Amino acid sequence: MKRILLIGFLLFPLWSCVGQKEDPEPIVEPVTDPVDGSADMGTRFFRRTLAFDFTATWCQYCPNMASCLETAKSLRPGRIVNVSVHYADEFSSKDADDIVNSFRVSAFPTLIFDMDPKTATYDPSVAPMTAYVDGVLKGTAPCGIGWTLEDGSLVLKVKAAEVGEYMVAALLLEDGIITQQTGVGPYYSQEAVLRKVLTGTFLGDSIGTLSEGDEKTLPLGKIPPGDSYRVVAYVQKKTNGVFRVVNAVEGKPDQEKEYRFEPVTPQK
Repeated sequence: MKRILLIGFLLFPLWSCVGQKEDPEPIVEPVTDPVDGSADMGTRFFRRTLAFDFTATWCQYCPNMASCLETAKSLRPGRIVNVSVHYADEFSSKDADDIVNSFRVSAFPTLIFDMDPKTATYDPSVAPMTAYVDGVLKGTAPCGIGWTLEDGSLVLKVKAAEVGEYMVAALLLEDGIITQQTGVGPYYSQEAVLRKVLTGTFLGDSIGTLSEGDEKTLPLGKIPPGDSYRVVAYVQKKTNGVFRVVNAVEGKPDQEKEYRFEPVTPQK
């Protein structure tokens, strides 16, 4: 009898832990989508979310945010356009400092969606990221955004689906920079590093009030060559007196980006 009680006493901690987890994240299912950059046979513009990831090489927990963001991007293919804004390290710049100061970022990492301070989060977690994207997709994109190449110069273009006042901005990013990262080591790959603001400011340049179907362009000039470079462009629309990002696009500066439309759902 004593032997049975002893066995039961030893197994009790194992039984009590069965099925218990520390704050499990909700399961986020991947979604399928056409390859980003295609011109789908639809009528509604494809909506992408802009994500500013405020980070630094001295920040121990910043790689966790970057990893979660990459997972969210894989779960919502083509829907998230991210920019790594570095502060007080070898990748920071006046442009980066302007963005940090504009949003009054004081904690790292911080993630902000669509340049809306109300979305700021400091917790690396995939579920809230995909939840935000899904929430945005319940609406419609009020415009499309892309660019063309004219004699080697990049020209942004915006076409409105809704009347409104618009601004458009563009940034030059660099991928695959190997460097020392606190908490990881000397061979960490920095991605989507902000290198230069290509428009007047990161807030963008005004393209005025557009009516439905109107298209406006904004010349940016020639972009520095390099396989590691890419351009991120985004458009803001004025709503209730405040400009907010309503669409974005990314791609290589030597490749044109056509307007993209939401896929047509086959009728049953």
